Amino acid sequence: MKKQYNKSVLEGLNRIQRPNEILKESDLKQLPPVVAKYINFTGAVCQPMVSHFFMKTSGKIRGNPDEPWMKFKSEQYNFTDLYERFFYIKAIKSGIPAYGLHSLKNGKATMKIKLLGLFSLIDTEGTEMDQSETVTFFNDMCMLAPCTLTDPNIEWDIIDDYNVMARFKGPSTISAKLTFHKDGRLIDFRSEDRYELIGGKSYRLLPWRTPVSEYGTFHGLTLPKRAEAIYERPDGDFTYITLSLDDIIINPLL
Repeated sequence: MKKQYNKSVLEGLNRIQRPNEILKESDLKQLPPVVAKYINFTGAVCQPMVSHFFMKTSGKIRGNPDEPWMKFKSEQYNFTDLYERFFYIKAIKSGIPAYGLHSLKNGKATMKIKLLGLFSLIDTEGTEMDQSETVTFFNDMCMLAPCTLTDPNIEWDIIDDYNVMARFKGPSTISAKLTFHKDGRLIDFRSEDRYELIGGKSYRLLPWRTPVSEYGTFHGLTLPKRAEAIYERPDGDFTYITLSLDDIIINPLL
């Protein structure tokens, strides 16, 4: 799987053109005021637009509330031109390493998990995955590349001073509610368009949230550093991942 990850990333890096454009204050005029305030809060104004980025994260993950947490480390590339995302993860399950690859490419998403990199635990794809990974990609745009919220494929509706609804026409068309603090920070992202994978075989559509608990500074940008992902299950909220952003590089060279 690491070979496939590296191959997909290399294709993207060979294709992508590093942007010459700088994000200007005037680019934010068409956005809801609270979204423009957030982009200013992050320090993205007067910085280069984002064509792609590389990030490293670490944290813990689990499949169900009664399962033990597994520590993980991951690396990821996103490419904004074709809405591509490649996420490679290594976790420790009962002392044994498990490896995973989430790919969103050509509008199609796949997820593969292998124990020891050999024995398949999960191998799934389909319209539910396509839609779910589009939600995740848009979440990445909001959290990690806020200048991309000027994308014309996003439609905005203002709910109140601190909440907006976004409709993103990406590989799939999805919606999400963004909630902001009065100081401009994005503090929560909630979508009803993401599926939870059950037992590696079936899906159910559930509200999905990624509340942010801490911000950090990364190469001049103020971005979410600690967050978690939660499914709002009928029997109560289920936090299945907590993560820390360890580093992010905007528009890295090949």
